Amino acid sequence: MVKRKSSWVLYAVFGLCLAGGVAFVAKDMLGRFGSMKVVASDASSLKPGAKAQIVVKTKAGGAGEWTALLLSGDGNSPYHVTSTELKVTVPDDITFIMGGPKDLKPDGIYQVSGLVDQPGHIQSDRVVVLTGWVKVEP
Repeated sequence: MVKRKSSWVLYAVFGLCLAGGVAFVAKDMLGRFGSMKVVASDASSLKPGAKAQIVVKTKAGGAGEWTALLLSGDGNSPYHVTSTELKVTVPDDITFIMGGPKDLKPDGIYQVSGLVDQPGHIQSDRVVVLTGWVKVEP
């Protein structure tokens, strides 16, 4: 009888640790991807070699090269479309979060992280699919 109680306690402790781990990972992911201030002047001030993390609305593209408009916002309120146009290269082997390469479509909303290799051009190394998750106003 004593052995059975200690097994139950062990399972309860394991469950609590598992729940805590899941909560920690979720909080970490939200911290990385949740609130990010992006303004139009950020893209124009990025110099080649700089690391970029921006939110864009795609216009046209395919085969790994997309034309996109920079969005401004803080992640908590609606994003706004700016007139800043960028070229975004999306290699076949990059990491996608909340989606995959098949989700890259015109008028889609994406958070792009990568390296600025020339003014107005970002070589992405991670794409977060935000279409349907964030609100965009003109």
